Amino acid sequence: MTYPTDCECDGPGWCNRHQSSKSVVEFELCGRSEEVFQKFERGHFLRRMPNAHVRKQPCMHMGTEIRMERCQSCQGSVHIKVFFCGIHQECTLGPMPETVHSCLSCRDYVAGS
Repeated sequence: MTYPTDCECDGPGWCNRHQSSKSVVEFELCGRSEEVFQKFERGHFLRRMPNAHVRKQPCMHMGTEIRMERCQSCQGSVHIKVFFCGIHQECTLGPMPETVHSCLSCRDYVAGS
């Protein structure tokens, strides 16, 4: 079946592109809804599987910290570091819903030295 998004999954379960495990509903929404697909792209729905590949090194494209941004979906007053990114202009080390690209689910991630 062809979906209107750039979803690359064959079915529910582990998604290599988004480095997360997707339920049946998440798989269907990722393929059918551009809005949901973009949230996966930014790492918003990230649910890592046990023993999944963990990115322990910063990406080679990540530069210096450029600002702190308040996390709108977090409880309390949580601020997330935003870094310069040589590919996406800016990025975070963790999920940052709807505003900044996340290294956790980035297809362009390359471990730095």
